[in-house]
Amino acid sequence: MARPILYPYRIHSQGARALAEALDTIMVYPDGKYVPRNNHVIVCWGAGAFPNWWNRVPRGTPIVNNPREIGTAINKLRSFEKLSGLGVSCPPWTNNRVKALEWQAADKVVVARQNLTSSEGRGIVVADKSVKLPNCHLYTVHVRHRHEYRVHVWKGKVIDIAQKRRRNGADRKKGLDSLIRNWGNGWIFAHEDVECPAAVTKEALKAVEALSLDFGAVDVGYREKNGKAYVFEVNTAPGIEGQTVGRYAAAIRELCR
Repeated sequence: MARPILYPYRIHSQGARALAEALDTIMVYPDGKYVPRNNHVIVCWGAGAFPNWWNRVPRGTPIVNNPREIGTAINKLRSFEKLSGLGVSCPPWTNNRVKALEWQAADKVVVARQNLTSSEGRGIVVADKSVKLPNCHLYTVHVRHRHEYRVHVWKGKVIDIAQKRRRNGADRKKGLDSLIRNWGNGWIFAHEDVECPAAVTKEALKAVEALSLDFGAVDVGYREKNGKAYVFEVNTAPGIEGQTVGRYAAAIRELCR
């Protein structure tokens, strides 16, 4: 049986650490003393840069999520270019500020990303026509949606689904920033009683394939009004805990058989 080796984007990643513990294996540094072996399966967890030991990986060693493809996925502009180019349903987007200003003038809410690789809403400006639109590299139209899901895809199959829900006791935020559904605004991922529309899983599977990834956690909004799903991003180092850790661990063990 092969041995899984985790190469995380950050050695203190809680998700990677939980997965390494579940697999009883190690995490390796990009510039450490790790020596790849013939019986290793290297799982790149959000690591979008090639480590110094990469050219020593034996030919034929299974690599799960190549850093090159991760680099595309974690860059919001590059990922939207590839996703929309291959027919994945995404929110309308542009890197042209003039176009974004036209959206504002048409009473659309524009989400401006000042940092293309940030997470948890960092570097985002949510702007209606009352807000000055900053100069940045990516603008998207805020698609009104009631439900949002995170679909975990592994090797062309859905292995776990969670739904974003308001955390018990969390205050309801007001204003434009409340449109960002993150922990800071009182949102969590829940697994109980999740009914996920087929359109959501369909787009999630298409998104991971379009980005040439072996796995990814796809954030998808679902607009009931038109029955359409919109891919917001594909996470290559998702925060995982509980049953989700177990499902990733089981998928990796199966790969190592």
